Amino acid sequence: FSAVTLTPMLSAILIRRTKLDRKKSGWLLLFGRSIFPVVEKQYGRVLGWALKHRFRVVVLALIFFGSAIVLTPFLGTEFMPEEDQAMIMSTVQMPVGTRVEETARTMVELAKLVEEEISPEERLGVFTRCGSTPEAMASAFGDEGAHIGVFTVKLIPRQRRSRNVKQITAALRRRIDASQPLLGFEKYKLVGGDPMSGLIMGGDQALAIDIVGSDLEATDRLAARIKTIAENTPGAVDIAVSRVKGKPEIWVKVKRDRAAALGLNVSDIGTAVRSS
Repeated sequence: FSAVTLTPMLSAILIRRTKLDRKKSGWLLLFGRSIFPVVEKQYGRVLGWALKHRFRVVVLALIFFGSAIVLTPFLGTEFMPEEDQAMIMSTVQMPVGTRVEETARTMVELAKLVEEEISPEERLGVFTRCGSTPEAMASAFGDEGAHIGVFTVKLIPRQRRSRNVKQITAALRRRIDASQPLLGFEKYKLVGGDPMSGLIMGGDQALAIDIVGSDLEATDRLAARIKTIAENTPGAVDIAVSRVKGKPEIWVKVKRDRAAALGLNVSDIGTAVRSS
């Protein structure tokens, strides 16, 4: 209704007819007005030929469509192309319950390893942190805790490097894998790119497997089996189970009569154990 009646009526009332002043009009407008009838005429000829040879048009369309299907296996596909963001970021996890001082020492050793692998001509700086931030602000960018450390490597622009970020990440991963038994961390994740992309796209892992179940022990066993299979798969890297282990606990049962005889209460004993 609107396109057939209302719009033409309003156009006739609101739009006034004006004469084209060729002296005041630009050359682009004049060129468009002169070339448009030619294009329209040629388009009409092609459309007329297609309507007269419908069978040929359908056959050609099927041939083009079939050719595209056949060539699909030879075409690379990607949702969003990876870019060299000149940044490498890694999250390192020590055993749960590790003191932050031990984590800091491990991060210092990792920083030395990074500086040995990535030459000063390729990097701008290496930054490390560990522990928890006030009000857990850093948890928005990943896990944090006394046993978790993060290091970031800022590289120089790609035009001034001989290696791209993928090549540098692969070489650094080999060095870290070789040093893992010596440094004592449980697992790590190394990402060559902008950490913000993980937040925007909902994750930075190419493949993730979700395990759902009500039995925690059964899902843990299944996750361990899948992890073993992935570790034996060529090309798979940064394999880890995302479920966080519980922190170790020590239960201390106080003999209240003996504590009272020594002039101690439960609060005093708890403070002494906590600070030890």
